[in-house]
Amino acid sequence: MSIHALNARCTVSYRREILENGKVVRTHRNTKNLILDSGMDMIATVWWHELIRYCHLGKGITPTKRTPGDGTLFRYLAATPNQLRARKDGVDTSFFAASDVGRMMRLDSGLECRITGYTSAAVVTVNVTKGGGVDHVDQVGTIYHVEQTRLDDHLRQLDPDNSLDNSAVWDGPTSTWRYRHTFLGPVETANVAYTEIGWSNGDPNKLFGRDLIPGGGDALTPNQRYRVVVDLYVTIDTAHHDVDAPGDGIADLTGTAGVEDIAYFHPGRDWHLFLASGAEATTPLRDPASDVYGPPGDVSDSTTNAHQPYVSGSYRCVLGWQFVGGENGLGKNGIRAVGIWSGWYWYGNRCVYRVILDAPFDKAPFFTLTIRFVFSWGRILEPIA
Repeated sequence: MSIHALNARCTVSYRREILENGKVVRTHRNTKNLILDSGMDMIATVWWHELIRYCHLGKGITPTKRTPGDGTLFRYLAATPNQLRARKDGVDTSFFAASDVGRMMRLDSGLECRITGYTSAAVVTVNVTKGGGVDHVDQVGTIYHVEQTRLDDHLRQLDPDNSLDNSAVWDGPTSTWRYRHTFLGPVETANVAYTEIGWSNGDPNKLFGRDLIPGGGDALTPNQRYRVVVDLYVTIDTAHHDVDAPGDGIADLTGTAGVEDIAYFHPGRDWHLFLASGAEATTPLRDPASDVYGPPGDVSDSTTNAHQPYVSGSYRCVLGWQFVGGENGLGKNGIRAVGIWSGWYWYGNRCVYRVILDAPFDKAPFFTLTIRFVFSWGRILEPIA
């Protein structure tokens, strides 16, 4: 058995405009939007562009974050890696609530953690997800209310306007996809104020993200329209990596791995694994932005999958395949490459990710070979403007 991981990081921003008689009368700068836990789970099955398929507007006022404004700072010590303290003027101070359990917290020094337990108003237990192993002393911190799933008071749902910018753009230097939807509301017939906003793939009670609109919201008068441009950024590690995957019952597999077709990189696709042999199997890894059809070389596809069910809150999909004992054709000249491809309707099969092995290996007919790939993803927690 060999394991290799594929990772993605996601963030959302949006821009609001108010139009009157077809002209922009007020515009606001881009604002970062919090991705909720419900949205993180959706990534396992919903394709990137569909995560922000609908825009939801409301008049609620429940915040998506909480930052102390009274001089309270936070202390995390590597010696007590599961504990976070609120401090003020050199002593413990009250800040936390029991309802904070399950929420995410970020310190400006870069520590990110999930609050797992409430000890007191000054002390909570945490599971560090980023920045652990070092001390973070007297830092400004923000709690993110990632447990939210819906707007407080839903007023309107908007579909993308097909006459406007609804695009997907790949930026090679930053290894980032930008998925954009542009929403245009109807001409208002009465005064209305929108104070909260969110995104979903159709269910208003299961949002991908939510935010309180800055400045107390946007007030529209009759004959005005609301336009919202939302961007989902997905950053994927496309660099070529050396692989040293430990084997269980076989030799460790070493080689070079990389993404070959970034357009089809998503954990929820219809995945297949291939083993390739022959000279073509070791051709250089292709540019991730290229239009790649099919895996190279003489290919054997697995007949049995061993995928693990997605576990809510794990933010990882474990894809597994088995080549059972009696299968033939597993590399006439030894297996030279391992990879995954995705079938996509009339566009054909796409080779998304390939590992070129340093040396071929053979599978004896009486063995079962199991190979697993792990897709994982995370949100970028940054101070929300």
